[in-house]
Amino acid sequence: MKKRDLPEVHVEAWRKSGLSQAEYCRQRGVNPKTFSGWVKREAPTGEPSGLGLIPVRVAPAASAVEVPALVLRLAPGVRLDIPATVPARWVAELLRGLA
Repeated sequence: MKKRDLPEVHVEAWRKSGLSQAEYCRQRGVNPKTFSGWVKREAPTGEPSGLGLIPVRVAPAASAVEVPALVLRLAPGVRLDIPATVPARWVAELLRGLA
């Protein structure tokens, strides 16, 4: 085997190994930056070199307006909105205090 064939041999062995580039280089004593260059050079034309885009689904963001679980109307024009995240024990204590 000629020295100029070494990059091709390494890239092929790495592809078959299932290892990350970093792990392959660590195990074989190959400089990761050099190896990355070999991988890019050995990538067939028209095919990605391991980098690319993957499809994702973006879920709509939760509404910024929180609907209260409990609305207390204390007096004309006085309203207390209590979100569902407030513990029931706290709400009970509040109601006892208002009674």
